[in-house]
Amino acid sequence: MFAKGNYDYEMGCDLDFDRYDVREEIKYWGKWLTDTLNLDGVRIDTIKHVNAAFIREWLGHIRHYSQKPNNFAVGEFYTEDRYVSDELKTLIRIVQCEGDFPQPVSFFDFQLRNKFRDASYQKGNYNLALLNQGTLQRENPGSAVTFVENHDRQYGRNPDSHVQEWIKPLAYAYILLRNDGYPCIFFPDYYGSESNGDHKGQPTGRHYLDVLLGLRKQYALGEERYYETYDGANASAIGWVRMGFVEGACGAMAVVLNISDTVKPVRMNTGRNGRKFYHFATIKYTEPDNEFLVVKGPYGQYGDKAIDIWTDSHGYADFLADKETVSIWLEA
Repeated sequence: MFAKGNYDYEMGCDLDFDRYDVREEIKYWGKWLTDTLNLDGVRIDTIKHVNAAFIREWLGHIRHYSQKPNNFAVGEFYTEDRYVSDELKTLIRIVQCEGDFPQPVSFFDFQLRNKFRDASYQKGNYNLALLNQGTLQRENPGSAVTFVENHDRQYGRNPDSHVQEWIKPLAYAYILLRNDGYPCIFFPDYYGSESNGDHKGQPTGRHYLDVLLGLRKQYALGEERYYETYDGANASAIGWVRMGFVEGACGAMAVVLNISDTVKPVRMNTGRNGRKFYHFATIKYTEPDNEFLVVKGPYGQYGDKAIDIWTDSHGYADFLADKETVSIWLEA
């Protein structure tokens, strides 16, 4: 534990990594920790404050010592940026590409998380196309650990810094059902939490997250085709199709995210001509009840497409999502 006012110690600012004896002591500590906890991976806190070359050296040492060359490593490069910075790109290059023994390491995609936060406050005025621009998921997907919320910015920790509840089903669909990134679910988003000190309680999302996790396993497979629907200069709805056509896939899946205040279509090519896609689920947050709903089966707001949608002779169809929801359509 670190008392407030002593963050320099937490960030390693009191350690001189240019000294051989310091580096060896930290490597010795890493071996002790590996033996004590039988580690399969590490999370490196405040990674931007640690010498990048030593991170590479330390990871290589621990992986060699444990005989686990694929031990997972993720760094917390905290930032308020919405786009991947040159500083982060440099750190990734030094650790992953330089030296005699470059080391794989992932990073939390704060750029994407910060855009989820912006969209949750701006709602229909936000340009959803920005989610697909300049994030770590977009720029370096093999290094991106995507997430929606974390302990530093959850509701109550800092005013207006959290991702609002209404958009979380959309955000989790974005990280769980797309092709790129290694998604991570925040514990309170799944199990819910009670108010405690500066943390405000939040509802459980277990029901809808279990639905998304099931879809990830059975349908979020194969090639991905991404699309946007614009209102003027901004995309108020985006969508993608997971094509399937690979082992384990149950078929194609179309996903639509809509942050506007009306039903929106996204026209997408499924690669299936004259095929039926049925409405599997629309997921939304109800503010008065402070809970999430998963509506399956016929969805009246979609009119004559309440039950299913047929693709045309070229494989295209207009897939619908209700206001401020995510909808999922599956190949019949």
